[in-house]
Amino acid sequence: AAFRAGRRRLLDLDATVTQVDDVLLAYGDHTYATGVFSQLDLTDGHYRYINAGHPAPVLLRGGRVIKSLDEGRRILLGLEGNHAAIGTEHLEHGDWLILYTDGVPEARGSDGEFFGVERLVDVVERCAADQQNAAETLRRVTHAVLDHQRHVLQDDATLVIVQWMTARERELRAT
Repeated sequence: AAFRAGRRRLLDLDATVTQVDDVLLAYGDHTYATGVFSQLDLTDGHYRYINAGHPAPVLLRGGRVIKSLDEGRRILLGLEGNHAAIGTEHLEHGDWLILYTDGVPEARGSDGEFFGVERLVDVVERCAADQQNAAETLRRVTHAVLDHQRHVLQDDATLVIVQWMTARERELRAT
């Protein structure tokens, strides 16, 4: 609710995260949350983000992972003294952002082997090479993680794939 209220008040990224922190702090010392907060300027591809407690998102360009987005990191939301610098990246048309919780790479197979970031990247890159869109890629990664765990989730596993593919984004407006 604090995030939604900040967005509706048109707060910038830092002020929105501060508002979420303040609400959680009001609930006491044992209330905290994780999250990735992002803004993408659809006119020029300027991407800004703050990552509170999640693995670094990865950037895919030209069908290959080119880097992890390691800036903008901070500890959990709702703990005092957590201000962090905002991470920035310039996105190009066709770029993909892969954001995920630790339950994806830490999914364990029956042999105890982790699914791993390398396997996640491999599935995503193969989907990109096959000209799959974000929705189909998400479906395939989800199935790969579930297959690896024999269809029993052992931890939360959240995955978001953002695919910036056309100039149509310029027509979109947040409401």
